[in-house]
Amino acid sequence: MAMILLGSLAFAQMGASAVPLPPAPALPPGARLARIADRNHAGASYLGVDIRDLAPERASQLGLKEVNGVEITMVDQDSPAGKAGLKEEDVIVSFNGRKIDNADQLRRVIHETPPGASVQLG
Repeated sequence: MAMILLGSLAFAQMGASAVPLPPAPALPPGARLARIADRNHAGASYLGVDIRDLAPERASQLGLKEVNGVEITMVDQDSPAGKAGLKEEDVIVSFNGRKIDNADQLRRVIHETPPGASVQLG
């Protein structure tokens, strides 16, 4: 499980100083912390990964017992995901305790989450 902190890149892109965020919550052992940021000035959040639905044969290749979640296929190392230590072939199965079944669902919940919010990824 990883702890992700949503943030905003818009300030850095504009050259202004970043708005201070509240302290991050205590992390469980092995959790990771990152910031999901604004991709643009419109306020849309992003994690900084490319993802795909987890197919049964791919789940088997990855040694997973269940076929649910989404596989990370690429991580932008300068993104919130990269800073949190997420890697290619990681599989996201939950977002703030909500089960993730497919890539569209994960994109939707990321988009619905405001920059600056803390989230947990399972």
